[in-house]
Amino acid sequence: MQKLLLSAVILLASFSLKAQQFYNQTVVGSNGSEQNARVLVLPDESYLLAITTNGGQTGMKDMPSYGGKDCWILRYDANDQLMWQKAFGGSADEFAEQMTLSQDNHVLVLCGSYSGISGNKTVDTVGKSDLWLFKMDFNGNIIWQKGYGTTGYDACRTILAHPDQSIYLGCTFNVADGVFTDTTYGLGDMLLLKLDAQGNKIWDRSYGTTSIDQLEELKLEPYSNKVVVFANVMEAGTGNMTPTASVTGTNCWVFKIDPDGDITEQTCFGSGTQYGQIEVAYLTDGTCWVMIETQSDIEGDQTLNHFGSIDTWLVHLDANLQIIGQKVYGGSGIDSPRNITYDGNILELEISSLSSISGNKTESSNGASDLWYLQLNAIDGEILFQKSIGGFLQEFTSVSMRKGTDIRFFIESVSPISGNKEVPNFNTNSDIWCVTMSSTLGVNETATQKFTIGPNPNNGHFTINGQFSQGDLISIVSAEGRVVQTIHVDEQAEKQFIDLDLNPGIYLLQITTAQGNFCEQIHLE
Repeated sequence: MQKLLLSAVILLASFSLKAQQFYNQTVVGSNGSEQNARVLVLPDESYLLAITTNGGQTGMKDMPSYGGKDCWILRYDANDQLMWQKAFGGSADEFAEQMTLSQDNHVLVLCGSYSGISGNKTVDTVGKSDLWLFKMDFNGNIIWQKGYGTTGYDACRTILAHPDQSIYLGCTFNVADGVFTDTTYGLGDMLLLKLDAQGNKIWDRSYGTTSIDQLEELKLEPYSNKVVVFANVMEAGTGNMTPTASVTGTNCWVFKIDPDGDITEQTCFGSGTQYGQIEVAYLTDGTCWVMIETQSDIEGDQTLNHFGSIDTWLVHLDANLQIIGQKVYGGSGIDSPRNITYDGNILELEISSLSSISGNKTESSNGASDLWYLQLNAIDGEILFQKSIGGFLQEFTSVSMRKGTDIRFFIESVSPISGNKEVPNFNTNSDIWCVTMSSTLGVNETATQKFTIGPNPNNGHFTINGQFSQGDLISIVSAEGRVVQTIHVDEQAEKQFIDLDLNPGIYLLQITTAQGNFCEQIHLE
């Protein structure tokens, strides 16, 4: 009997009443899938949203596609009203990678491209996939376009517009020909291209070890204007990488280069499990926070235990690339890094989270995976505020922009209306969910009232404990977003006994009260 009671306690799912402080929700989508959103704020506070799409002239997309996948760019004014939209691509596939402002106040758009000359692409590919760079004005008119690549597959990664008018492009490659003239070191190296303001190549340089390396990010160091490269490597201390790793596996290589591409400073740190993307935010003091994933406990340069199978590891580097601080963020599941920004005061993190309340995550996910947003003290990385943003199903990659003191998110989402998502997708594929979070979020965020469900998982019979009032509504929502059962609370009570006759599966329990709405997954066996 004690064992059964203990199991029931362990399976209790606890969650808090939340104030609804999200507004101006819209969805950008078509009859296809929309992924990999990128946002760029323009000088007049309007902004561009670039998306990879395979959709045709459906949903809110008012033009047909050129090929399998296009780069779809939309411009919005400062009040989030659509100004124009255009597609960019050829007869095959194009992938939106990054946008940045050029030094002469135009827009540089970097895409991965599989197309030859076709559509509105006027440059051919060299190999299987190349880098396609075009410069456009604020109305989406192409000023010039260039292609760069080898005869192999070139993984397009990042772009940096330098104050000296030059442009840096970064990619990963494995064939030494085409635009490439430097030395190769391993199975897959990093290629850096320096271009003039018209996109003409000044030089190309390769960086790598004797194994497979992945260039992830280029940043401009404050004050020195040096280009800083952030990468994942497997064989530290080989090739033209001089520092060694303190632990075997995949680690992070950071190095600075001069205007000729020569390495001036470099370091290596890690715990042997640094896979996937690297995001970086420089502070005004010249230090930077590096956001990477970890699957390790205390190992190598990681001095903190992780919480789940994949966590987000934040490493603070000084101007000499020495570690001066670190933090780990996660719950008991998977919490992968997505984005980091610095607003001059606080750090803002976006993490793709599959964890419930656990570790240092104090908010349960609304669905299978959410955007976990955190505000941190920029000095020591301590959590100041956190919020789970999502619907019943899945939210994937995300980017964001500041709108005064509020924050607007652009989230790849497949969820129906549920959780704190109040707008439907155009179909069951992924769309881009746009939502603004009020700066007042966090004030009176958690009410004193608590609810617990037990047992969970269950066979349809369970109890909800908490302070219910007359008029509260309990809804059970299927994975397809359909309300399959509602229960009206007709008197004040401290618990509700629920008896469901539904097929086994995952459902969303939503409770609507006068104080706000909240939800939790229930698992029917």
